[in-house]
Amino acid sequence: FNGTATPLYNVETGLPTKVKYDRMNFLLGYDYNKNNHLLSINYRQSYMDMPYSISDRESELTSAGQEYKISDHEKSRENIPSLDIYYQTELAKGKNLFIDVVGTYIKTKNNRHFVQRGVNSVEEYASQTKGDKYSLIAEAIYEQKIKNSMLSLGIKHNQAFVSNNYGGTINANISMRTAETYGYVEFMSKVGKLVYTMGSGVMRTYNSQGDVSQSKIIFRPTLKLSYNLTKNLLVRYTGYISGYSPSLSDMNDVSQNIDNYQVRRGNPNLKTVKFVSNDLTINWKYKWLDLDYLIRYSFDDKPLMETTLFENNKYIRTMENQRGFHRLQNNLNLKLTPFGESFQVNISTYLNRYISEGNNYTHTYSDFGVNGSVTFLKGNWFLMASASKGHKILWGETLTKEETLHSISLGYNKDNWGIQAQVLNPFSSRYSQYVENWSKLAPYRQDAFSHDLNRIFMLEAYINVDFGKHKNNVNKRINNSDTNSGVLSGSK
Repeated sequence: FNGTATPLYNVETGLPTKVKYDRMNFLLGYDYNKNNHLLSINYRQSYMDMPYSISDRESELTSAGQEYKISDHEKSRENIPSLDIYYQTELAKGKNLFIDVVGTYIKTKNNRHFVQRGVNSVEEYASQTKGDKYSLIAEAIYEQKIKNSMLSLGIKHNQAFVSNNYGGTINANISMRTAETYGYVEFMSKVGKLVYTMGSGVMRTYNSQGDVSQSKIIFRPTLKLSYNLTKNLLVRYTGYISGYSPSLSDMNDVSQNIDNYQVRRGNPNLKTVKFVSNDLTINWKYKWLDLDYLIRYSFDDKPLMETTLFENNKYIRTMENQRGFHRLQNNLNLKLTPFGESFQVNISTYLNRYISEGNNYTHTYSDFGVNGSVTFLKGNWFLMASASKGHKILWGETLTKEETLHSISLGYNKDNWGIQAQVLNPFSSRYSQYVENWSKLAPYRQDAFSHDLNRIFMLEAYINVDFGKHKNNVNKRINNSDTNSGVLSGSK
């Protein structure tokens, strides 16, 4: 911690900490399909009980020559019922209409208890949070074929209301309303070997909290090009402008203590972000070789990234609209099928470049890696071995190193049932991942590792039980859902 004249250097050593959670997903659906009319009604219920969070920690802290015991425990429950009504119809030959409406309720309960014990001192923070969120997503698409072309019109609206009650060390009641509307028109056609899509759209976002409200309009053009240079060589280009709204949890006008030194603070003044993306794909196929190369450049204009402040001897972790974020991604995928599709070798390499431009910082990072898999198919049986290097991802001032995994899977599939056995990391007992923060005021590094990791064995089985007559499977053109509770957490 560098906010004072004399920097404070903390070393925290973790102790074995329990993690436990139970998750249940339920789906009840009804499909009606007759005379070019399709109606699909689905009720979903998602429930999660986490008595011991993955962010929990029991640890020993050394700070300024003093020894402390840390206990940070969080438990939470989340219940998400939703109703999804989907309808599609052929209005006339070559004219189709698709409509989807999803209503969701998210009930959240979260309790956190933090204690730092020294020889002659005890610091304690507690929080109890209850959240209720109601959301409605409605979307409609109209398509019409015009000779060898396709005209598409669409509109999507997302409305949400959030009410959060924060109790404990800090008390607050937060109510928020958000809305996002997007309308567009697209035209797809073909000229010789060139297939193109041109589109134009407008998005409007709105949010309000207390006496503060704001809205923003973003123009969203789209261009897609696809051209067969030869029989085996295909080139594709996609460019578009889009946008995204701030997370509701980041917009809560409330603060939560992280520990004795840090506070997490919401920011109700966050604004919608404009996003620009351009990618070029080259695909070459020759006999048993399939080669894909993708290069993508994307830019977030005024992205929502972290800021660290020092106020009243506390380090404030909050979010702000920063200057910009650049990504340059290179992916080369190689697929080999020397004996047909029954034996496949996949090799993927990537080189990603990140440039994070904050209001008061600039960070850059490059990440290179290779992933691969081998698959053998024989009748209904399959055997697959895969290995993946953990990506290193920069966002804001934080670099996250994901875990490196390898696995072996063996399974058997039929039309309506299947079974699969899988073992994770069968050839290694080592596990590691880390998070680095490069803030000038309060940098840190968190390491999670094990030199004696148990192998994880998984057994998965499924069975499809259908009632009634089915002409064909229901393929939904639109799929929408809402799972963001909008609750600000103080966990580290």
